[in-house]
Amino acid sequence: MKKKKIILIVILIAIAIQFVPVKFENPAVLEEQSFFSLNEATPEVKSLIYSACYDCHSNEVNFPSYTKIAPVNFWIKRHIDRGREDLNFSEWGKYVLNGKANHKLEECVEKIEKGKMPLKSYTWMHEDAKLTEQQKQLLIDYFNSLINR
Repeated sequence: MKKKKIILIVILIAIAIQFVPVKFENPAVLEEQSFFSLNEATPEVKSLIYSACYDCHSNEVNFPSYTKIAPVNFWIKRHIDRGREDLNFSEWGKYVLNGKANHKLEECVEKIEKGKMPLKSYTWMHEDAKLTEQQKQLLIDYFNSLINR
């Protein structure tokens, strides 16, 4: 009987948290501040950065249907907020102005080299974000080419 009560409580909590609002939104993008407005890239590099980085590190996030389901939505919202805080390609102009652009590029290289980005928790649901070794090297070379420019 005790197990049934616990299961019932868990089910009720799972239903109740569906009504807790989580606001997913993309702040406005000022095109003149965006990464690709300030840095040229080949179509292949752009495509890789869009597919592997932009859903956590930009103001151009595509919110899939599962972002409406709690508790997943709480985790994803927090993840996106932290990702944008660490690096936001839509606000790249701010890094250029305050001298942080090189540091952000170095971090991109380091995280790709160490296999920390893109996150496995992201790529298992987003096949196009999985990078081959060749694609990783292409991005590493690209980011390195921008350092100290």
